[in-house]
Amino acid sequence: MELLKVFIYVKSSKVGEAYYESIEKTSSTNVFYISLSELSLNKELYAGEIIELEIMLKDNLRDYVSVKLLNDIASSDKIQFLGTVGEDFEAYLITVYDLFTRWNNNLTPIWNNLKTVEEKRGWLRACFKWSGLNKVITNDKTYLINCNEINDELDFYYLLGDAFFGYRGYMGGDGNALLDCLGVINVSNEKHNSKVYFKEYSKLEKLFKKYSPNYFKSILCQDFIDNGFEIVLK
Repeated sequence: MELLKVFIYVKSSKVGEAYYESIEKTSSTNVFYISLSELSLNKELYAGEIIELEIMLKDNLRDYVSVKLLNDIASSDKIQFLGTVGEDFEAYLITVYDLFTRWNNNLTPIWNNLKTVEEKRGWLRACFKWSGLNKVITNDKTYLINCNEINDELDFYYLLGDAFFGYRGYMGGDGNALLDCLGVINVSNEKHNSKVYFKEYSKLEKLFKKYSPNYFKSILCQDFIDNGFEIVLK
């Protein structure tokens, strides 16, 4: 399997390169095991140093992870080391990197195999990084959302992305991000005359009730209506 390329920097100077294997949690907050293969360094790195990993997700798309080393590392065919990641590192990024590795190898993991909230957040973030904000939809189309397939809020956003844009489609991961997506669609598809059909919508009313008693209809459905969609509730 082709792996993600990683470039390694110390104080903005490139000191090596490798391939991404994995990042794994430890029992300590912000401390992770980082596994790399084909690690080539032009200098040994020591515990206490801060390195920057530039992870090449695909052409012209990269991510950065800041790591404070907890042990020395040197060039190696395969290496696993401990590091404290920066405060901006979110655990769901592990899923993002794993998904990009699979997608770049033409593999198609599925949403239903995800087991945790972090994995689901990672999937949605990976879809955003891969696909961005999609603009073009099919005019005069009815987009069906079968609410029986929804067990949590992230399932809702996944199904929207899949219904509108297919595999790796993105329609947000919360209400604000959804509104951004709808706004982009509305600007790019004037008078699209499309519908969104929520089948068994009462499940969504219960799910979003935690925000306000009528959140699904008064906020989410209204956001669709304000951006040119007709809503069908059954």
